[in-house]
Amino acid sequence: RTVGREAEIEALRAAYLRAYEGHGMVWAQLLSDPGVGKSRLMEDMRDWLDLREETNLLLRARAFPDDSYQPFALIRRMWFDRFQIAEDAPLAQAEAKWVERFKEFFRQEDCEEQAHALGLLLGLPFEGSPHIKGLRNNPDQVKGRALVVSRELFQAIRQTNPIVILLEDLQWTDPASWEYLVEVFLDERVGKQPNGLFILGAARPDWDPPNQLLEFLKSSPTEEGLDEGSLQILLAPLTDQAIRELAHELLQRVDDIPDEIIDLLVERSEGVPYFTEEMINWFIDYEILNTKSEHWQFFPEKLREQPMPST
Repeated sequence: RTVGREAEIEALRAAYLRAYEGHGMVWAQLLSDPGVGKSRLMEDMRDWLDLREETNLLLRARAFPDDSYQPFALIRRMWFDRFQIAEDAPLAQAEAKWVERFKEFFRQEDCEEQAHALGLLLGLPFEGSPHIKGLRNNPDQVKGRALVVSRELFQAIRQTNPIVILLEDLQWTDPASWEYLVEVFLDERVGKQPNGLFILGAARPDWDPPNQLLEFLKSSPTEEGLDEGSLQILLAPLTDQAIRELAHELLQRVDDIPDEIIDLLVERSEGVPYFTEEMINWFIDYEILNTKSEHWQFFPEKLREQPMPST
C-alpha cells in the first residue's frame, strides 16, 4: 500500500469530484523529482476511479525524451491507445480501425471527414480521401481543422461519459502536443457539459509548459459551482517515519527483520520510496533476502560480506 501520501491522494480525489459533480474541467498536476511517487499516485487514482459507480472514459499517454522530434507524439499515443491501434499496425488496418473507433465515440454515422482530419494530423495519411483533399498540403489548415474536430469529439464523449486523462512525464512533451492541449482545453474552454473532464498530469519540477497552463495552475482553486478548476501538488520526499513504515510494509513477510536494516533503509533512501524498493531488490539479488517461501528470510551476515553500494 501507499504510505505517507494521504493528504495528496485526498486532494486528488477532491479535484476529481469537483470535475465530476460540477460537470466542468479540472486539471491536476503532480510535480516531483524521479522516484518520489508520481506514478504511484496516478495508479492509486486509477484504482480508486475503477471502484466508483460511474463509468469514466479513460485516455492515457506518456511522453518520452525523443518526442521533441515527433510533432503531436503525445497526442498520437493518447488516441492510438484509446482506439487500440498498435504503432506497428499495417497502415490500411490502422486507418480502418481509426475510423471505426472514431465513429463509436463521435456518435455520428456521417463523420468520416472529421475522422480523416484528426487522423491526418496524427500521421494517418488517408490517401485518396475526398474529405481532406483541400487540407493535405496546408499544415495550418490541417491543424486548425483537427483542433476543431478534437473539441467536438470531447464534447460528444461528454454527452454520455465523464472523461479522465492521465498524462505522464510531461517534461518531455513535444511543442505541438502542448499546443494541442492548450488549444483544446485551455484557450477554448470546454466548459460545463453533461459530464466532467478530469486531467491528471505528472512531470519533473524542471518541466517547461506553456504559459497558459502555468497561469491556469497558479490560479486560485475554483469556487464551488464554477466550471473549471486546477490543482498543483509538489511532492516532497517522504519523512523518515513514512520510509520506516514503507520498509515494514515491503518486508511484512519477514518474521524478524533486524532494526539496523530498517535504519539503513531509512538513512539511505533519503525520502525517495523508489530507492527503498530498489535496495530491497538488491537484497534479493544478492540472496540477502530469500523470498522463495511464504515466510521470507533475511540473512544479515550476508550483508556484512556484501556491503551495499555507496551510491
